[in-house]
Amino acid sequence: MSRLKVLTILFDSTTNVFAPGDVISGQVIVQVYANRDQGLKNVQGIWVKFNGKAKTRWITPESQYDDGVNHHPSSRDSKVPHSKKEMYFETVSVIFGKGKHEHGHDQLNVEPGTHSYPFSFQLPVRILPSPFEHKYGYVRYKVKATLSLIRKLSNKSFKAEKLFSVVGPMVDLNTMPQVQLEVNETKELVNCCGCGSTVEESITVGLPKQGYVPGESIYLTGQVDNRDREESCDFNVKFIQKSTFYSKSNNKNVDNIIKNVRYRVATPRGRVTEFSLGPRLIPPVPPSGLPGCNIIDIEYYIWCLSVKRKWKFPIVIGTVPLRARLPEGFPPAPPAYTPSSSATDTALHSPVGMAESAFGVEAHPPSYVEAVGQTVRLTNERNNGEYFGDDQFVPSYPYFNLSVDTPTDSHQSLEI
Repeated sequence: MSRLKVLTILFDSTTNVFAPGDVISGQVIVQVYANRDQGLKNVQGIWVKFNGKAKTRWITPESQYDDGVNHHPSSRDSKVPHSKKEMYFETVSVIFGKGKHEHGHDQLNVEPGTHSYPFSFQLPVRILPSPFEHKYGYVRYKVKATLSLIRKLSNKSFKAEKLFSVVGPMVDLNTMPQVQLEVNETKELVNCCGCGSTVEESITVGLPKQGYVPGESIYLTGQVDNRDREESCDFNVKFIQKSTFYSKSNNKNVDNIIKNVRYRVATPRGRVTEFSLGPRLIPPVPPSGLPGCNIIDIEYYIWCLSVKRKWKFPIVIGTVPLRARLPEGFPPAPPAYTPSSSATDTALHSPVGMAESAFGVEAHPPSYVEAVGQTVRLTNERNNGEYFGDDQFVPSYPYFNLSVDTPTDSHQSLEI
């Protein structure tokens, strides 16, 4: 009897990013080795499952005992699992023969050679969160194809998966007045001696605003009042993504350093030195809050450390940038697209095509770029069956080609 050589899924679209309401069409490709004149015999059917879901999962050691009593090792060393799921959609479509739970006496065969079985599926018109991958949780959208062969004791299954990205809800920074505000904080280095306390150095660090989009540059500004310290000052700037994973009984917080850069600023003694740190591009990352998902939350921070002092500035990562300041009386930019009357356009706010009208005439709609710096994934659950291929999927997020004006009256820092 021949055996299966290839089972794979191909999309008709050239993109791997879809919006709610889009129709995803493609083919399941089946290639069968030739063995004499036989192909795959006794095929029950081929079906595809479309689903979108979020899941969190981690394990913690059981609480240690402090009562002085000898507990059984299995009790003391046991692990406590934590998990939670959130389903957004799931549907199954049979594209050849019968489905998993259908019965019949038809003897179906797949002849040697290459065969294509088309499928299509419309994403639901509802809020769907952006995809996300982490060691302790994920938001995933996928198509899974199953080819089942009838056997006496238990059917034999072959499977293939293909993941894709979904355009998440719009996070418009223009609707958040606080993110447009400058923020700064001053910290002093005090020398305590027998005669009292004296301020040796005062450092002010801040951000010109608190809202950004991927592809935009971010920089810190500030000044160093060096009264009696060394004539250079080192700064360590970190872009932090804080992820919170929720289970039925607990939650877990994890900080991920997306960027970590060191700078050195010349600070002559007895002078006040203005400086800027950056600019650094914000990479493609999911928006703050991961809207639409109730079991994973995402926050972003800029950390700055220098001489035992630390600054922490929360920032918001959106999908629509802050509007450009156009000259007074300048006519507004025309819409980037004309909304249709379809349910997709009227029911949801999508960042696709919104950038030009939101940011000004010089902006462009975002492209979708794969995320960088992916961590270890939460293991994919695979039940019985032989899987073909290993889809090394990386989520894609909106990414803007934006520039930023760095302060010209400040000393540029040296990256170290």
